[in-house]
Amino acid sequence: FMGEGQEAMTFDRSLGEGRDADLVDFYHLVDGCVKPWTRGIGSSVSLLLNSHRPLKADVMISHAWGEGVVETLSAVLSRAFALGLTLDTVVWFAAFAMYQPGDEPGDCGPTMA
Repeated sequence: FMGEGQEAMTFDRSLGEGRDADLVDFYHLVDGCVKPWTRGIGSSVSLLLNSHRPLKADVMISHAWGEGVVETLSAVLSRAFALGLTLDTVVWFAAFAMYQPGDEPGDCGPTMA
C-alpha cells in the first residue's frame, strides 16, 4: 500500500506545497489515498484488507508523519529483515491501522458496537 500510494501521488506537485515536491510523506499519503479510500465507512485500511478475519498485531511500528514514505518503507524492511520477521508477521502501523477520516466534519467515524 505504501508503494502504490507513493506512485499515485508523485505526479501531483500541489501535494508538495511548502515541502519538497518530490517527497511524499504520510500526511500526503493519508490525505491523498487513505482518507478517500476509507471515508464514510468507519474502517481502517487494515480492517478493509482483512475484514473476513481481523488479525491481532505481532509488532507495532511507530513512524513520523512528516517522513518520506520511501525512506520509511526502506527502514521498516531493513529492520524486519534484521529481526528475521516474515511476510506473515502482522504489523500495526498507525497510518493504516487507525481510521483516518474521523476528524472530518460529519464523518461517521468508527463505532464500538
